[in-house]
Amino acid sequence: MKVVVFLLLLTLVLAGCTQGTGEADITPTPTVPVEQPEETIIPPTEEVMEEKPRENCAELINVYDRDSCYLRESRDTETSDPCRLIDKDSTKSECLESIAIHQNDPSVCQHHRTTTYQNSCYKNVAIQLTNFEYCSLIDEAGLKADCQEKIAIERGDETLCDQITIQRYKESCHDKT
Repeated sequence: MKVVVFLLLLTLVLAGCTQGTGEADITPTPTVPVEQPEETIIPPTEEVMEEKPRENCAELINVYDRDSCYLRESRDTETSDPCRLIDKDSTKSECLESIAIHQNDPSVCQHHRTTTYQNSCYKNVAIQLTNFEYCSLIDEAGLKADCQEKIAIERGDETLCDQITIQRYKESCHDKT
């Protein structure tokens, strides 16, 4: 701004000096080099430097959006805490199972509201991790036997078939290994 004012004043002064004779002065007006101001770099404020805050899932009105938000948060943080806040049982199940598998910890399945979902979670975690012992956490006999049979077959270990208590699953296991 100061440079612009200076140039205007200089132009007025120089123009006033050439008016005396009335003749055209062919002497060129000297030009003053104008310095370009240095680019000012303003450091970002602390507010700008902070990471964008996480979406507050609890503030979402739509249940589907809120549950999806908790599911994303659980996967991002690799913890089951956000899963516990999910309303829809199938989404909660997906969330808890993925964390239980990731952490190799079937106890995460205990956070289901019903034993049906708990048992399903135990079975899916056991099969995904091919861990025969995890099937013992299932308290429904048919589901437990199915879990044990699948893992014994997957491992190709016929000795595991003998631990199955329901005869038809035991026989099927022996036939398939």
